[in-house]
Amino acid sequence: MKKLLALALSLALLCAMAPLAIADEPITVTVIGPSSATNSSNEGYKLVQDWILENTGVLINQITLDGTNNTEKQNALLTGDTTIDVWWGDWMQYSEYGMIRTINEYLDAIPNTMKTWENFGGLSTVTDSEGNVWGLPRNCNRVFYQSFIREDFLKQLGYTEETYPTTFEEFEKYLYAVKEADPFGNGETIALITRGNMKTMEFHFLGGFTKYGYSNWLDETDGLVKPYYLQEGYYDFLEKMHQWYADGIIHKENYSWDTNTVKQYLASGRVAASAINVVAKKPDDWAKGIILCGIVEFYAILSLLASVLLLMNAL
Repeated sequence: MKKLLALALSLALLCAMAPLAIADEPITVTVIGPSSATNSSNEGYKLVQDWILENTGVLINQITLDGTNNTEKQNALLTGDTTIDVWWGDWMQYSEYGMIRTINEYLDAIPNTMKTWENFGGLSTVTDSEGNVWGLPRNCNRVFYQSFIREDFLKQLGYTEETYPTTFEEFEKYLYAVKEADPFGNGETIALITRGNMKTMEFHFLGGFTKYGYSNWLDETDGLVKPYYLQEGYYDFLEKMHQWYADGIIHKENYSWDTNTVKQYLASGRVAASAINVVAKKPDDWAKGIILCGIVEFYAILSLLASVLLLMNAL
């Protein structure tokens, strides 16, 4: 569990950062990451990369590992001629090999980050028995991804910014209300769309029913690390998803749709809420009012970079 938690930084790190300092001269930071988190071919990644460069003066040189044997490929890069600044990995292994250094001396420079991690057990997952801190952890988010809601549909149903859904129960109430009201018309409103598989629903909603969400967890009764589906509350999650499907909140054919079909429905304006990662430069062209943000995977690269920026600011 500790090794998994220490593999990467979290979005919370970036959100908790103090205002970034802009480098006098452009600085290149080379980052290794799996394709799911650092897909440099995606337009959304380019937008994030440009934002980082404009606001910090740091250019991200992304090396994407896409395929099998990623660990072996990463180790080959780390031991080769390429200078690697940030990567995911088992800090216990890399510290043993002398490939990383402790960051204790820099922690005072990131008070906001440290405060954020107080809610997630501090830095215990990346701290050895002698108190050495070897990196910044990936916190165990209960909710893997955000969900998105059509703001224009909210307003049609009488919601205001003060009454927008902020809890799972309020979100569910909206889904049933929008299905009943059918704001798109002709009975064609889709209350909730997902990417076409149950795992996506686990990413988005399991955290509302279990303590650790979509994550392995330590069972303190026997000291064993167990998979997410053995948590208390997982059965309740399954019952709720079944209810949504039976009640038509989730479209009857949703789980047979591929990604392109989901995109087409989003662009049609029929969708009231989505449990899918969406990025768009022109929201009107894509989802006609769905509240959009960058794909969550891209935040992983931002949060990885954040530690480097913080360390640079501390020097």
